[in-house]
Amino acid sequence: MILGIQVDAYAHSTKIVKDYKVMVGWAKEPAILGSKNAIEIIFELATDYDKQKYDFAATNIKDTTDDEPKKSDTLGLSKMLEADIELGGEKTPLNLSEIPERPGVYYDYFTPKVTGIPSVFIYGNIKNIEFESKFRFEKVKDSSELDLVPTDSFLIPNWIKSRAGWWAEEQISDSDFVSGLEHLIKEKILIVPQTESNGKTGAQIPEWVKTIAGWWSKEMIPDIEFIEAIQFLIKQGIIRI
Repeated sequence: MILGIQVDAYAHSTKIVKDYKVMVGWAKEPAILGSKNAIEIIFELATDYDKQKYDFAATNIKDTTDDEPKKSDTLGLSKMLEADIELGGEKTPLNLSEIPERPGVYYDYFTPKVTGIPSVFIYGNIKNIEFESKFRFEKVKDSSELDLVPTDSFLIPNWIKSRAGWWAEEQISDSDFVSGLEHLIKEKILIVPQTESNGKTGAQIPEWVKTIAGWWSKEMIPDIEFIEAIQFLIKQGIIRI
């Protein structure tokens, strides 16, 4: 019996770079020792609330232009970012690429070889604003610390990949995707291991779930990883069954 890991956390580290929010963390959480994963760096426009909530990164502003910050500023930054990850005393450089389906999101694959809390150091430039900062985030865990889900306890029709791909490319809305999954689960077309909700409502779908859906639609990851993402949405009360 092949075993998979149940997703039960979402913890990115966030810093503010002038008018931009930078979030760094695992593409798939929790991160498991020896399991292929990726580091993702997400750039968004920062709100006034973000600027009050999160720490600011060290910056060197080379251009004092008064142009309003815009989403397009966060795109095409791959060559403007230098990053490395440190875990267990070993430092590894990251070769970042932008996710075509998620503009403004940059990643590199990384398989943790030891447990512990990782640090990612980033030096970058966005709209002539040089910045550097260290981000510490979700601990790498051993599989013995987690609940395991047998892969023979779920059924997922292959055609759902198309719908997951449409959602990842934002051809359908979050609500349409969620309601579609709810219908499939209730009609037992999509069978998910029994998962209890934490009773909370109103949670937002994390970016990593859409990333997982996109990867799964392209057969870059196994079915179990998509199922784990669905279980996370059920736990958070986003999918109601």
